[in-house]
Amino acid sequence: MGKSKAPRAARDIKRRRASEDLKRTLSLLRATLDSTADGLLVVDRQGKIEIFNRKFAEMWRIPEDILATEDDQQALDFVLQQLEDPHQFLTKVRELYSQPEAESFDVLRFKDGRVFERYSQPQWIGGEIVGRVWSFRDVTARTRAEEALRREHGFVRLLQAVAVAANEARTVEDAFLHCLDRICNHTGWPVGHVYLAGEDLSGDLVPTKLWHLDDPVRHEVFRRMTEATRLPPGVGLPGRVLATHKPEWVIDVRSDPNFPRARVARDIGLRAGFAFPVMVGTEVAAVLEFFAPEPTPPDEALLDVMSHVGTQLGRVIERRRAGARTSRG
Repeated sequence: MGKSKAPRAARDIKRRRASEDLKRTLSLLRATLDSTADGLLVVDRQGKIEIFNRKFAEMWRIPEDILATEDDQQALDFVLQQLEDPHQFLTKVRELYSQPEAESFDVLRFKDGRVFERYSQPQWIGGEIVGRVWSFRDVTARTRAEEALRREHGFVRLLQAVAVAANEARTVEDAFLHCLDRICNHTGWPVGHVYLAGEDLSGDLVPTKLWHLDDPVRHEVFRRMTEATRLPPGVGLPGRVLATHKPEWVIDVRSDPNFPRARVARDIGLRAGFAFPVMVGTEVAAVLEFFAPEPTPPDEALLDVMSHVGTQLGRVIERRRAGARTSRG
């Protein structure tokens, strides 16, 4: 009787030790996963969630109640609604599930501006693929820094191009046209126009025939109306610039009560607008205005650069005026 109990007790001890070893191993695995800087997700061959670390849940902001359900589809639906392009996300997932041995790297962009790098590789056990490991890294800060640097370099190139064009232009009109083209090319905005300060005593801005138009046919009605519209100080986008001597921005001209050309702009699909002054001393000599097809929030960095552009163009006008005085003398 005693002899039969001994092997059983030994087996129980072994099972307890094995169980304890497994718990320690799992605890070590969990600690390792939770200590990584990346969000990690492991799924089986059918895409069912096997394990994930705390960073994954934090990065994807998945609520505890959803995680507690262990419902794969509910978690996926929550993930998809955060992405700019959920279709691209799902397409890549399905592609990899159909090619178990494939590895993948891509970039995910979120509606709120975050950016993740996504890396995936098969999970192997004993020479057999049993699932897939997904790794996510938040590169939002790095991406924004890179974009800011590219943007800064773009501004520098724009200012250099405007300076060269202004110095090489034969006339003030040529300088304005070069400037319109370069600003529209830089911003991607399709419409640019120049208003000049009137030479009479009215103080109005007078429209010119100096334009950048990506699509002259589409914008023909807007062009004709603008060329027939003088603007006193404070009226319309250019008139506000004339009154304040500062750049101005309109998020959506359709809803701006102080935009006389709103109806025509609405008809041809123009929405956002900005304008800046060309200063000669303390006077506004001209106002350059630009329009885009989508509502756009103010870009203070761009407006600051436009102030410098206005200063450069102002120097062109000053030089031409000085040359004209010298010729008359």
